Amino acid sequence: MYMYSVDITNTVAMGMCVRYATLNNPQQPCPHPQRPTKETVAGLMKMAKAEAEGAKVTVRHARKLAMDEIKAMASEDLRRKAEKQVQTITDEYIHKVDAMLKDKDRELAALV
Repeated sequence: MYMYSVDITNTVAMGMCVRYATLNNPQQPCPHPQRPTKETVAGLMKMAKAEAEGAKVTVRHARKLAMDEIKAMASEDLRRKAEKQVQTITDEYIHKVDAMLKDKDRELAALV
């Protein structure tokens, strides 16, 4: 998951850097962008949670499609075995999405 934040303070700082930089003076000090605020980080966390939920919905939809195809199988034993495999794979990918979200939340919390 890649997320980008548009913060007006960063844009202003970069604009000042470009405006005041000269080719003749490479030692020209350049203002550094400010750290994100708690509100910005909270917004990014909210976006990350929404993306994770979208990924989970996609995984569940793929599970539903696979289960629909499995229902067309003739043998009851094969059907149950395939359903267990699909459920195991679904649980694995849901767990991966949750782990990625947890890592992203930890990363974003460290920004403040």
